[in-house]
Amino acid sequence: MKSKKALFIIIPICLALVAAIVLLVLFVTGAFLSPKARVMLALSKTFGSGSIISEYSGNTGVSKYGYAPEYLADLLKASDALTDMKERGYSVNASYTLSDFDTPDTIGYTGYGSLSNTGMKVSGDVDTINRVAYYDLTLQYNFIRISLGKYYITDTAISMAMPSYFDGYLTLPTDTFGTSYNASIFPSILSAIPQELESEVSFSAFDLICPSAAGKDSFFADEDTLSVLKDFYDNIEVEKTGESRSILIGTKQQECDEYRITLEKEDILSLIEAYEDWYFSSNRERIERYDAFYTYFATQNSSSANYPSSYSDFLEEIFDVYKELMAVDHEIYVYLDNKDRLAAASYEIELNAGSIENSNLYDTTETLIDESIDFDDLYDGLLEYMIYGSVPNINDPSNFTTEDPADDLDTTDTCRISAEIIFHGRDYLPERYEGSFLIDFDNGYSCEARYTGENRTDTKDMLHSVLNAVIDLEVDGTSDCYDIAYEASYQTEDKNLAAELTVTDENHTELLNIVSDSTLTLEDDTIEFELEEMTLTVNSESGEVKATLEAEAAFSPLTDRVPLPEGKERNLFTMSKQDYEQLWLEIVNSFSFL
Repeated sequence: MKSKKALFIIIPICLALVAAIVLLVLFVTGAFLSPKARVMLALSKTFGSGSIISEYSGNTGVSKYGYAPEYLADLLKASDALTDMKERGYSVNASYTLSDFDTPDTIGYTGYGSLSNTGMKVSGDVDTINRVAYYDLTLQYNFIRISLGKYYITDTAISMAMPSYFDGYLTLPTDTFGTSYNASIFPSILSAIPQELESEVSFSAFDLICPSAAGKDSFFADEDTLSVLKDFYDNIEVEKTGESRSILIGTKQQECDEYRITLEKEDILSLIEAYEDWYFSSNRERIERYDAFYTYFATQNSSSANYPSSYSDFLEEIFDVYKELMAVDHEIYVYLDNKDRLAAASYEIELNAGSIENSNLYDTTETLIDESIDFDDLYDGLLEYMIYGSVPNINDPSNFTTEDPADDLDTTDTCRISAEIIFHGRDYLPERYEGSFLIDFDNGYSCEARYTGENRTDTKDMLHSVLNAVIDLEVDGTSDCYDIAYEASYQTEDKNLAAELTVTDENHTELLNIVSDSTLTLEDDTIEFELEEMTLTVNSESGEVKATLEAEAAFSPLTDRVPLPEGKERNLFTMSKQDYEQLWLEIVNSFSFL
């Protein structure tokens, strides 16, 4: 009796344990995931933990580089290191040499051959946090080295020192460029900046010279927009359609489940409006400055074209057109294999492109840009300045026209867009892939691209990548077809990267060929890149242009303070005519040894 009672107790416990184990396995494998959770997990695995999808779906525990195997992830680590340096500050040493440059005689000038063996060397420090930078430039030709100056960049000025040619350093203020320029001797020599614009002509030298290190907050990192983004993600609808698609995964066909991702137009409009609010608040000073330019050029034009009264209104109309264009539900179909991996994705939509042409944007851009300023006259004026020392006057009415803009574009009512990508790899899905992209307007313009590619390991230490694409362009009944072939190999042991890109037309004539051989290493927080050789060949009706380039660069975290200019400051906008004459004499005397 006791044994039977024990069996009655043990059997249910064992069954419960088995059931618990089965449930645990099902849970771990995602059997109980909702369609949305399942799809978002697949997308997170595909794009990695650094993607927005993984952040909002909570799938931050996946691999940082998605499905990429370790040998491919090594290529991305250098990019991550460089991004981190740009955020904190870095030192750079780089140089390049144009070792060979050949041009055909048919272009009318053969002197370009003298550019062979020319190059430049740059070393510098960029302090992103304190927004100061320093660069030392040297021009090299064979064994000759010529200093191009030492440059010091801040938010308010660019300074240059050339100790071999003159004492002290020259400074060009950028935060007060317009007013400082008009107060200098330059207006009497060239022409003045209009008073309506002088206070607006200013810029940050640091942002101009070091744009990648400017440290601007993005829309996706702004705290005020996080709730909007979260609401947008929460409102994404994912539905398992019950359909499937047969896809070749590795060497076997698999029936991949189809899921439909729906982005409703109300949510898309809310996201665009949130971005619009963020854009205007983040760029307030720039927009106000451009408002002044917009208003000035508008007053120089007597056209009756109906365009917005200010640059702010112009931007708002761009957003209005974009919202009208995107005001439809968007559907994306994805297909998951039996391991819940993204095996394919497709997208197709028809947009009302007529909303763009029916707006005032064409009138505005053509009137204020194409028609307000006669660029041919200004170009001729700049050539005249280079030859005779005079420049076109921006205040001269002859440099402006009053013609109404011509509408050279056919009416466009619809624009059809479709895209698809399919992965065929086994362990690493993007090992083999194919896809297409089409944009088709009903006015006779279309662009279609079809592509196939591979990322495979030829040997244990060799990654081989191949991409072949065909691009068909059609404009007003005229069609052009281009073939693009890209092939690259990466050796993990010596970090060598060899690549070749070729573009041919429909007659199999080679238009462009680029061949490069380089190495990229990341060691002790230092990124070293060496372009052993890159050959660029361009073929046209004039003949073949061929250039060979060699380069190297090293980036490392900033460890010392950025140097400051030494000696007496010479402000280019406060110097007198006598000061410039003295500067010229110093430069001439520095060549007295010749």
